[in-house]
Amino acid sequence: MKRRHYYQIISEYRRLRSLYGTDLRQICLQLIRQFGQLIASYNSSDRTAAATVADNDTDRSDDQHWIQCVIYSLAAYEFKCEIKPSAASVTAAIASYGVSNNNNIKSLMNIAQEVGISYTMAAQYVLQNRYNHDKSLTKTMSANTSHIADGRLAVDVMLCHLNDIVFGNHSNHMTNNSGLVFESEVSQLLHRNDISYVSERQLRIDDCFDVTPDFKLNVPLIVKTLGVANNTVAANHCTDGSDICLIKVNNYFAKNNTKFIVDNDSTANYTPINWIECKSMFASDLCHSKYYRNQYSNYVNRFGSGLVIYKYGYVRPVPVQYTLNIIITDRLPKIMHTF
Repeated sequence: MKRRHYYQIISEYRRLRSLYGTDLRQICLQLIRQFGQLIASYNSSDRTAAATVADNDTDRSDDQHWIQCVIYSLAAYEFKCEIKPSAASVTAAIASYGVSNNNNIKSLMNIAQEVGISYTMAAQYVLQNRYNHDKSLTKTMSANTSHIADGRLAVDVMLCHLNDIVFGNHSNHMTNNSGLVFESEVSQLLHRNDISYVSERQLRIDDCFDVTPDFKLNVPLIVKTLGVANNTVAANHCTDGSDICLIKVNNYFAKNNTKFIVDNDSTANYTPINWIECKSMFASDLCHSKYYRNQYSNYVNRFGSGLVIYKYGYVRPVPVQYTLNIIITDRLPKIMHTF
């Protein structure tokens, strides 16, 4: 996504936040109505061919679902960065719950809206501070409200988690599942092409690494990127799906000096990668820079250069200081074989 388009969406998001408060569902619906066509343009039919995985078994024909995912991912990250409740707002939420106002007892959702915190946060603060439950018990009660003795509070906590599409239990499960599905897609792509790798779980358990990529390649792949002639890829290490493919060098140890570069494209650039990280999200500048400092730079120090895939896109161009030794794309690339 171009930077100016991203700023247009963020500007409208902030305006809607002032109108709808913490009701992110309504904010996302309004953003989809206003920017749906813009988001769809980044998923246009002329790029569908680049979205295929190996044998053309995946496409992005469901534009509406794609639009919803991009808008939600973008808005949810901004919302998470903004929602940092003050001590005053937490105290107000705890004190006002259960207090009758003209024979009308406010729900936790209404209180959260008034004091400007998320529904789930309001529920957690009431459980933990007003009823003196520790964090472990609060987590258990939030996951299973049948453990809450107060029936009205149990219903309020359940409604908070159902309607909180960022911090709620249900939204957390959906986000985690989305990430697992995307990792599975990448894993299937590697398996179909007989590419050997070590998973994140194996690296953590067997090799005791504390920070690990999703896939550590046992034999490096060659990333072919286009656009070097006009410096678009060379400067930013960022590609469209149609601008990138992975090359598996099958005769790496052959005695003859066979070239894996099978074309004469002067605009192509070839870079070896040792790991792949996949994120089922949209990445803003702030989001990517945090991941680069906390994760990607550590991967580079341990394993060398790598490939980062943001499933729902990212803001272009990425600042150069956050692209060192990594290549960024928003599509699952094809894999070519050389013999």
